Amino acid sequence: PAAHEEEGAAEEEEEEEEWYAMIKRPMSEDELDEAVQAQCQLVIAMRAKTKKVPRGVSLHKIGFDCSIGPGVVFKGPVVIGDYVRMRGNIHIGAGCKFDDCTTVFCDKGEQIDIGSGCKICLDAKVDGDVRLGDGCKVYAKVLLKGPIQAGDYNVFDRGCFIGVRNRAIHGEVRIGNNCFFGDGVHVLQPRGKMSPAWDDDEDETPFHSVTSIGDNVSVRASIGNDSVIEDNCVIERALPAHTHMMQGSKVRGGPMLTDFMFLGRGCVVQEDADCKNDLPPLTTVGTDPTIFRLDADALTAHGAVDSDVRELDEFYREHFGFESLELPEKAMLASQGKWFQGLMEDFITTRRNRRQIRLLAQYER
Repeated sequence: PAAHEEEGAAEEEEEEEEWYAMIKRPMSEDELDEAVQAQCQLVIAMRAKTKKVPRGVSLHKIGFDCSIGPGVVFKGPVVIGDYVRMRGNIHIGAGCKFDDCTTVFCDKGEQIDIGSGCKICLDAKVDGDVRLGDGCKVYAKVLLKGPIQAGDYNVFDRGCFIGVRNRAIHGEVRIGNNCFFGDGVHVLQPRGKMSPAWDDDEDETPFHSVTSIGDNVSVRASIGNDSVIEDNCVIERALPAHTHMMQGSKVRGGPMLTDFMFLGRGCVVQEDADCKNDLPPLTTVGTDPTIFRLDADALTAHGAVDSDVRELDEFYREHFGFESLELPEKAMLASQGKWFQGLMEDFITTRRNRRQIRLLAQYER
């Protein structure tokens, strides 16, 4: 009897290993249909002989005391732990795993889409109109409260809060691919976009807006509402509302920045720097919050050679020698035909479309 029990346990372990190997990759529609048909045939054959379904033949593994509503659709095999609650119009991709005590809820008119291979950890909650791409990881105690649209392979570390605080406020959170959100980070929904302050016909009623985060962004501190974070940015201190960081910019640790801060492409706010003014591309700010310099690392990453650095240095010395609200027209004419023309045009055009702008920092070589 003991040998028989050991043999049975070994067979069960082998079945489990095969099952996990199968769910580690997403299934195509044809593969899924074929697998379902094979499983159904096996169940019918075993029922005819034993009058019960044998262990290990189901495409899904569902734990103890779970509540799964009729609107939940599994697009492939999944693993669900104990005490899991799912309710609403929910679509779950193949290979997803839900740990114990997770909650996935949405109300009428909303939809939750969870891509293939996602992992939702202990006591995490997905609530409202949420879309997660493939391979996302939502760690313990995280709350994702829609409307949220997130791409593939994002990581939400323990205790994150992403999304809505008040459903009466207008807007949603959009996240790109391959982003990391550190322990306890908050990313707040937009409060609704207002007309520019200089508009004579300004309407005080907010309209739909977005808190936007691009691809490959490392977020280790909270982000205020209505902020725009472009691709490849690094955030190590809390950002206030309406911050805009252009591609590749970095904010090191220190006190919170000022509302409506605008950082050009490749900018770096150094650790503990109290930045108060907008920064043009490929620059850095240190101890003096109103003075900026060229950033050597950003220039190198952009592929600038010595002659390019001298050219940009001359441009900044001539046109950014003092604090100003707008860049003079002659500066735009001076950038024509230069290697940094595109950088300056993107910086100025994007900055002009903001509701409120801060002074441009002063250049010091």
